Amino acid sequence: MIEGNRFANRMKNNGEEGDQDLIPGNQATERNSVSESADELSPQAKWNREHPFELFTHQIVRSALKRGFIEKGPCSVEGCSDRETEAHHEDYSRPLAVTWFCRKHHQQHHAALRAAARDGASEEAA
Repeated sequence: MIEGNRFANRMKNNGEEGDQDLIPGNQATERNSVSESADELSPQAKWNREHPFELFTHQIVRSALKRGFIEKGPCSVEGCSDRETEAHHEDYSRPLAVTWFCRKHHQQHHAALRAAARDGASEEAA
């Protein structure tokens, strides 16, 4: 298995090894940009605009899958038989360190993270 930082470091080196499609500001990124006002953007487009680093990390995962650097794994929830999985990042600074979840469990995991953040915020306010 290839170490995650090695692939990410190639991206920092301006894609010297043919990964120009991953560099923010290049044509692949620019063609997805939207010139609409923030009020007219879809929720996904708003998220993309507000989270460029996370979006770049998602691009790294897609490219690594396409090039065979990583392979999709089964859902990490024990007993789940769904074969269609998505990558989840606990730390976006480690683009290839992902946990694989099916869509259902991925949504449940994010709901749990939001609930924990709300609970932590209400405990601090008290």
